[in-house]
Amino acid sequence: MIASRKRITLQLTPLLDLLLIVVFAQFMLVKQSSTRVEAKLSEEKSSLDSKSQELSRLELLLAELQAALKDAKAQANQSELEKSSAENRVGQLQSQQQLIAGYLRSLFQDTSNKLNAPDAADNIRFVDDITAKIAKDQTQQLAQASPGKIIRHVLTYEEVIKRTDLWDMHVTSQNLIVLKTPSRTIEFRASTPQEFTTQVFSLYKSISQPKGLVIILYSYGDARADVRQAVEQGIPMVTERMRADAGTLTRFEYANLGFQEQSTLP
Repeated sequence: MIASRKRITLQLTPLLDLLLIVVFAQFMLVKQSSTRVEAKLSEEKSSLDSKSQELSRLELLLAELQAALKDAKAQANQSELEKSSAENRVGQLQSQQQLIAGYLRSLFQDTSNKLNAPDAADNIRFVDDITAKIAKDQTQQLAQASPGKIIRHVLTYEEVIKRTDLWDMHVTSQNLIVLKTPSRTIEFRASTPQEFTTQVFSLYKSISQPKGLVIILYSYGDARADVRQAVEQGIPMVTERMRADAGTLTRFEYANLGFQEQSTLP
């Protein structure tokens, strides 16, 4: 009986060894498979992390593009508003220019009508026929001119006035000589050219340095003939005297506007 049990034991040992070998082999296969899976998972995780980072970068870029697009739309809307506002402003200015030009044209037309009226010689007197013709022609041309030309004429006149002092001299119906300058106004009487010259030159010496050009606009009302004669003969004398005194600093000129019921300047 003993011999029989021993023989069975010897026969089982190789089977156990084989079983252990098989189990170990399976273990090694599972371990290798697990290692490969872990490596694959790690690789996929790295790939996912990279893709996640790229996705985050793209999302950030998309947000920036959306913000830029929003700003561009806002600027476009603002530009449209500014363009519309500018167009409205231009339209308003053009309307105002047309209105002003129309008003000035009506004034020139009214003046032209008065200059060409049958009784114009009784109300408006000029130095000579040439001056009268020039005034009538220019007034008529401006009455028929385009708005742009009228505006340019007025602006040119304003630029000239900026560089010019206008002295208004009027002989009233009370035989009083009223001389208005930008800084002073005097009233005096003179019955001779010498008296007139002395009074005007004294005023010239008492005021500050005038501009580069001084134009004396002379007119008269229903004054005595001797007073008008004193002024008409005295103006060339005092103008020449002031020219000599001022040298090259200031030019002095004068214009006879003829009969006027009142002063030509306010």
